[in-house]
Amino acid sequence: MTKRLAQHGYTLVEIAVVLSIVAVLLGSVVLGGQALIKEGDKKAFVGQVASIRSAVALFRDRYRFLPGDFPVTNEIPNVSDACKKGNGDGLISADESACVFEHLVSANLAQPNLFSSKYSEIAISVISKDGAVTAYGGSVSSTLLRADVHNVLLMQNTPCFLAKAVDEAFDDGDLTNVARPGKVASLNGTCSDDFDHVWLAVALW
Repeated sequence: MTKRLAQHGYTLVEIAVVLSIVAVLLGSVVLGGQALIKEGDKKAFVGQVASIRSAVALFRDRYRFLPGDFPVTNEIPNVSDACKKGNGDGLISADESACVFEHLVSANLAQPNLFSSKYSEIAISVISKDGAVTAYGGSVSSTLLRADVHNVLLMQNTPCFLAKAVDEAFDDGDLTNVARPGKVASLNGTCSDDFDHVWLAVALW
């Protein structure tokens, strides 16, 4: 006579417990991965802001004018006729703002993707402080930024978690600037959620 081996299986309760543990572990991995991606995006965006500010400063040091505002003749090759009309007054008007990128790239101070972002909704420009306020079009005062700030890096539709990272890197971490004007300001108020969007103005230096 042959003996049958006893067959043992898992109960539904045991399977449910195992599946619950696996779900918790997977959830932790996903959340941890998202946090790492978010931190990476913050560092990359702060680095991009620093690179644009640096490129503008290098341009000013080399040519004694701001990009866009430079009444360029033949000093920078490959500049279109439309971008040879800066008035050199030290303030980047809305018309001159459209030429900032071209001047930086033509002067070999910026790569063509410098003003591009992973977050496609962000529109990046360099413009005077008053021009930024006018472009926003809301009821906002230019006194959100310090009196010695004349031109800014304007980033429209910036997710709040990126805006906060920039403010912490280049100013005091207070986007509203209620207590005092700063070098970084949100032109449309506070952030109630990390994925709210603001118009962010950052002093060039």
